[in-house]
Amino acid sequence: MPLMTGVEVARAVRAHRIETYIVGCTGNALREDQDEYLSAGADDIIPKPVSGNAIAKRLAEARRRRREMMQQGRAGGVQGAG
Repeated sequence: MPLMTGVEVARAVRAHRIETYIVGCTGNALREDQDEYLSAGADDIIPKPVSGNAIAKRLAEARRRRREMMQQGRAGGVQGAG
């Protein structure tokens, strides 16, 4: 049994002002469950079953955001640290 849900992890990461790209993964395709992740600070959602294409798209987005942060001098991913 996990210590925290994905929603709780997203909230905790954002509470520490960390800008890392967060993707929630849920077995529930209901919009309100997906909205809960997004409200907690997740950037995107992958519903289960997870496809390789879905993962590849999110990894490409994570790389793009990382490059953007590096160009802006925010390599640490913490708001206000750059």
